[in-house]
Amino acid sequence: NILGVRDKKGNEWATFVIGRATVSLSLDKLTLVYNGAERDFDLKNVTISSDVESLQAELEGLKEKLVFLFNNSSVKPQDAATYNVTVNLPQQPNYNAATASLTGGLVIEQLGIVINASDTTVIYNGAVIPEIDFTVAAAPGADVSSLPEGWADKLAISVAYEKDGSPVTSLRNVGTYSVTYTYDGTTGNFKSASKTITYTVDPMILTVKLKNNEVTYNTDIYKPDYEITE
Repeated sequence: NILGVRDKKGNEWATFVIGRATVSLSLDKLTLVYNGAERDFDLKNVTISSDVESLQAELEGLKEKLVFLFNNSSVKPQDAATYNVTVNLPQQPNYNAATASLTGGLVIEQLGIVINASDTTVIYNGAVIPEIDFTVAAAPGADVSSLPEGWADKLAISVAYEKDGSPVTSLRNVGTYSVTYTYDGTTGNFKSASKTITYTVDPMILTVKLKNNEVTYNTDIYKPDYEITE
């Protein structure tokens, strides 16, 4: 701003220039957990400072003017990853423009998941046992409010079977099996998870029932009639 002031004689002007103040910006690393929503950078992790003590009270209000870039893009991040953060303060009426950057300033961690399945015992029936039921849920306390409906059903869960320490391709014969469910979170928005249960196939109990076997003695070898039922 330029101000004109008359001197005591009333015929001269003194000109005063009030320049814009300069501020500094700094960022603190922010870590979040994937929840399916676009994420903002928390203004609490931004510091605006000035060497002029009298300005301290109004610096906090400048945070509303800040513009953030994530990996040099104005698009708000959503997926689990590490992002470089740049914050810009556009020039204001009383403040010069300022900028700051922080490599890896925003980390969106993968969401933890839990695979649920229970130990099971069945009776042998000669058929290959179908895939055992299991469910997938977010880790306790996780925010899943922005995840699409049915998100857990879309995760690729692999199933592996073992019997006596050796891999098998299916469950059928009598015995005790180890069944392991695994989600590979090497990439993507969800952490790796696994669950192992015991699956037991017990023998089928058969009943042998003799039929009416009343015969008259003779010299032939007699073979009684019978039936076997489950």
